[in-house]
Amino acid sequence: MGLKRRVNGPVAGFDRVFPMERLDELLPQADVVALTLPHTPETAGLMDGARIARMKDDAILLNAGRGSVLDQAALARALAGGKLWGAALDVTEPEPLPLDSPLWDIPNLLITPHVAGGIRLERTRRACIQMALDNLRRYLAGKPLENRVQ
Repeated sequence: MGLKRRVNGPVAGFDRVFPMERLDELLPQADVVALTLPHTPETAGLMDGARIARMKDDAILLNAGRGSVLDQAALARALAGGKLWGAALDVTEPEPLPLDSPLWDIPNLLITPHVAGGIRLERTRRACIQMALDNLRRYLAGKPLENRVQ
């Protein structure tokens, strides 16, 4: 199932597509909720504590759109309270996520450095290659690597 602002017909890869107005009704049915939304006035804070509470206790929440869509404090409270099987964030608010963020200490939360979108854009591809080359040079020189996830 998928949700869109405007449903004008079938969408490849989805059995059914619904308007965003059905989000609250459909959340309790989802095993996985994947947020791939842009930042807009309508999406900012969309996935708040009330919506997280509507999800199944064993559901998984993914955010790969924009960090502003998800209330991270509400997610942290939900995960600490046993709500959700787990979550994965490729985007955070702010980005990069500060080292002292409590999100780093949640065992069933995976955080990646905003790379889940792949490398479709040439600019992104070049940046990824440059990052890998820089780290290879650092490794060969015995220097600390950049962008390590701990």
